Formats: sequence, C-alpha cells, structure tokens
Amino acid sequence: MLLGQFIKRNMPDAAELNDMISRPGEGYAISQMAVAPVDTGSLRMRIKAYANGPDGPYLEGRLALYHQVHELFALLAAEPPNKGMKGYELKDSFIGGEEADLIMLTVSHEERSQEDIAYNVLLCSKNAVGERRARIRDGVRIGGMCVAEEFGYRGEFRSSVHPLALPLNLSEVYVLMDALAAYERGCSRFDPHGRTARRIAGMIKRELSGYAKEKLGSRLEGMGFAQLEEVDPMFVPDIPGDKVPEGRSSQVANWLLYEKAGRWARVCLAGGGSVQGIILPRAELGRFFASRPQAARDGAAQADSRPKCVVWRSDDDYDVIDWADVVDVRRE
Repeated sequence: MLLGQFIKRNMPDAAELNDMISRPGEGYAISQMAVAPVDTGSLRMRIKAYANGPDGPYLEGRLALYHQVHELFALLAAEPPNKGMKGYELKDSFIGGEEADLIMLTVSHEERSQEDIAYNVLLCSKNAVGERRARIRDGVRIGGMCVAEEFGYRGEFRSSVHPLALPLNLSEVYVLMDALAAYERGCSRFDPHGRTARRIAGMIKRELSGYAKEKLGSRLEGMGFAQLEEVDPMFVPDIPGDKVPEGRSSQVANWLLYEKAGRWARVCLAGGGSVQGIILPRAELGRFFASRPQAARDGAAQADSRPKCVVWRSDDDYDVIDWADVVDVRRE
C-alpha cells in the first residue's frame, strides 16, 4: 500500500496531512512512498521540506500538521514490517526550537498547565517543557527579539507575549512606518497612543538593515522619523499602575491596558484630583458622542480633532481630559 492511500484510509479527518499528499512536489512524493517497510529517514526529510516550504501550512496549521504526523508515525509503527520504528518527536521534527518557544508563549495566552502543554500541545516530556520555561523566564532570542516572560517556577503558565514576524518588502515597510507616523502626529504629546506608536516605529527602525535605512532615508525624514530613536526589540509587559515595582516611576505602567480591556480605572490628574470610570477606545468615541446631544455644547466633540482621554463614569456621564493632565491610571 502507498502512504497516500494509508493516510486517506486511516486518517481521513487529518486535514493538513491530506492537503500535503494532494500537493505536487514533496507532497506527491510522500504519497507514493511504501507503507511497509517505510523509509523513515526519507519520510522525515520530505515532510520537513514540505512543511518549511511555501506550500506548507502557516501558524496554527503547522502545529496541526505536527500533531497529525506524530499520529501517523504511531500508526505506521503498528504495521509489523515497521516494528521498532522510532516515533516523531519534537526535537527531530520540522518544528524548530524558536518555533516551539513561540508556540508555548502563544498557547499560554489562556492559562495552561505544564502537563497540558507537554502532553497536548508540544507532545513532549514535562521536563522538556520545564526546561523551556526556565529559559524563557531568563530570556530568549526569537528572530532577533528578546523575550523574557515570568512564568514562575511551577504551577500554571500565563503569557502576555504577542510576537509578530512579518516578512515585509521595503514598500510594505514604508507604508507601515508612514501609518505609524501619521497616527503619532494625530496624538497630543502626552497621549500614550502616540508614545506606543513611536515605540513600535523605533523597534521597526532598529531591525532595518543599513540598505533599507538608506533607501528610506528621505521618506523617514518626510514622516518626521529622521531622528527617530531606535528601540531594541524587547518584550515589555503591560504593568498595571498598582503593580509597578517599588522605586520605579508609574510611567512604566501601560495605561492602555485599561482602555484595551475595558476595565474600571482611576485616572489621576495633575491637579491632585481623579476621575473613575472606563476609558473609552477611540473607535467608539464617534458613536458614544452621537448618542449624547450635549457633546456639541460642552466641547467634547474636540476629542475627534485631537484625541483626549474620555472617561465614562458610573452615572452614565463622562469627562473629557487632556492627556497632558493625566499623571497616572490605576485600577480602582
């Protein structure tokens, strides 16, 4: 029996495997391999070539393919001529070390146990996951980025890292930088949205090659980014103001954490007072003000031309505050 027939008969619901054997090139070659005895060395090599090539799956599809190949090897090992066949293990798979770290960070956006990640995600030993956990806690480099996430030493995993890797051409880099520059120009000096946009742009500039910086030089100058400070691509966690380590300025707290999550917060003002409520996202301001006729009278509509901090209070009224007057945002 050919491997393609074996997969269709025994694994009809394995979408990624069935897609692989339907493809020309490596996929077709795999489908034509003998099931028993199977040439495991050639099979591993061809699966890796397919998975890492342009026809292979991306993102969560790669993890699904890894799981399905793992199951395929177990089924093949059950065929008598393949007795003693070694299973498809993470360390010998097409999933590289950095990619395995990324998978662990991503699946941990929802709290996961070490056993769950080991046995149901990476299909490896609990000790192997523990070793990765220790390395990520101390800091690892992924595609040039520095990621250090405090998983702790035991218990549940919880990650807030969202690493993005985009293989952009120079025109796409130009558009992205131009969009960030335009966004920042629309913010007041103290607006955390503008500061965040500038930090992202600084990380992008830091990763550009000398050639790219030279080609985009005049365009960056036109955007106002000629003197943009380069920022090392290092993960910085969202830190609520009430959890800032002692001795560090509250400015390290990411105020956007509260706006992003729609959390009730206390907005502390330069004059000593504070306002409690939910900081409204910019995308919702137009609809919010449209439902309140008094907006045109009290000047709240100015938030459309120069974004302000708009706080929706518990009495269904709101305050419009200039970001320059905000000194801290904390959990109430």
